[in-house]
Amino acid sequence: YIGGGDAAKKSTKKYWRLPWSTVQQSVQSRDNTSSPVTWEEIADSPFIGSSLLPNSKLPVLFGGKESEYKRRSDIFVYDPTQKRWTAVGNISTECNYPNVVPINSNAVFVCGGFIGNNCCTNKTELLVLCN
Repeated sequence: YIGGGDAAKKSTKKYWRLPWSTVQQSVQSRDNTSSPVTWEEIADSPFIGSSLLPNSKLPVLFGGKESEYKRRSDIFVYDPTQKRWTAVGNISTECNYPNVVPINSNAVFVCGGFIGNNCCTNKTELLVLCN
């Protein structure tokens, strides 16, 4: 999964997925004759400026902002069968673009993030994820 923006709409709520089978086929075909890969757009994230947890089986978003002055602390998980984001908890600080680092398959280190007025937070936390 990858997050990004839509320059025409000035939005950073867009996310895409590239099926693992496509990645494997591309790697196996070393003669450069493979077809171009096609990313699949998934549902827009609930907020702008959320951070995507890297290397997870399902996309997990942390924080974000719903307006210029309203930051969020929500944690969302994407359900590919329902094609929607579901709120599953919160981080301790309302911020956008927090740093999210996986520690292992069920623990995540969250630190920093933008809290407004050209200011960042120095708060850190260790989250244990449940299935």
